[in-house]
Order: sequence, then structure tokens, then C-alpha cells
Amino acid sequence: MSPLKVATPLHRRKIQRDRLLETIDTLEAFEVAQIDDADETEANHFQGCILTIEDDNRRKFTTKNPVIIQAVAQFVNEICVNRLTEIEAGITIPA
Repeated sequence: MSPLKVATPLHRRKIQRDRLLETIDTLEAFEVAQIDDADETEANHFQGCILTIEDDNRRKFTTKNPVIIQAVAQFVNEICVNRLTEIEAGITIPA
């Protein structure tokens, strides 16, 4: 197998890995900032947040419910961590 045929898929996986790490770091930093803010006011740490999901036709779902926002943030984080594990398992150099 040529070196390019080996390197190209590895490079793609590395880019995916980097993007997932960035997303995970962003989510974790967001939650830490929310917890720090909530400590000052003794409120739920997602109180005051807004979650908006928009489709291709510009239809929107928006909520301020902190329970929903926390669940979505945790769910997205779990998906990213699981996907990161899958991608890292696929980053191997053939012998």
C-alpha cells in the first residue's frame, strides 16, 4: 500500500479528532463558566441560558428551560466523547 493511501485517511481522522476535542473543550468551558456564575447567585447553573436549534428552512426551536439545556449539553458531550474514542481507535499505522 502506498504511503499516501495510508496517510490520507489518518489525516482525515486526525482532523475529526481535533474538531471533537475543540467541541468537548468548548462545552466543558461553557459549563464551568455557568457553574462559576451560578455560584455567585446561587441559581441553577443553566438558568439564564438559551438553547436554539435551527433547521435549513430557518425554523427554530428555542428554550430557556435549564433542565433541557443541561440534558442537551451532557448528551452532546457524551456523543463527542464516544465518537472521539471511535476515531482514536481507528488511528493506527499499519505494519
